[in-house]
Amino acid sequence: VGGGCDRGDRARDAPTFAVSSAMDRVLQYNFGYLPPRAGLASDLPLSHLAAEILGPRSKKMKTAAGADARNGAGQKAALERRCVNYVRVLSAEMVQAANSGHPGAPMGCAPMAHVLWSGVMSYDPADPEWINRDRFVLSNGHACALLYSMLHLTGYGVSIDDLKQFRQLDSITPGHPENGVTPGVEVSTGPLGQGISNGVGLAMAQAHLGATFNR
Repeated sequence: VGGGCDRGDRARDAPTFAVSSAMDRVLQYNFGYLPPRAGLASDLPLSHLAAEILGPRSKKMKTAAGADARNGAGQKAALERRCVNYVRVLSAEMVQAANSGHPGAPMGCAPMAHVLWSGVMSYDPADPEWINRDRFVLSNGHACALLYSMLHLTGYGVSIDDLKQFRQLDSITPGHPENGVTPGVEVSTGPLGQGISNGVGLAMAQAHLGATFNR
């Protein structure tokens, strides 16, 4: 759900994917996937690699960097796949550790989430309540491992230890997203299809806010 107010000059920082390179071994074991070595040394944290493909989030800087990005299209594609697979493995590992949950939906939706969080949505992990943020509404709440993974990877207040407590009593990573419990969770979702109504309501509210205060 897009923000309705004038974004002004407030640029969003590129999200960082703070995942250990040890995840490479998990990828290889689970998927037979081994990241290419040329220019992509796996001893680098994924945050360093992600910075190369995500780049600056301001439109002016993106335009200036456009030519360089096109020149490295093949490397970018490999990095994109690696980022998506990290999200998949992280989500699946959460479910496996809890011995409860749904790994299929997070793994299948990982490419969509990666595109939205890395290149489309505008948000600020340091200020989750920023009024003009884009809202991510997860209608299928049982796929919340995906949402928690993205919140962790993009710098919200969801630690790796919180992910290890997935679906445990009193954790901030419950079995369905709960607004007010986990930073970055916009709505509490459970019944399938509920998020459509949530999204429409949030969009209407932002449109009204923009019509009232934008100048």
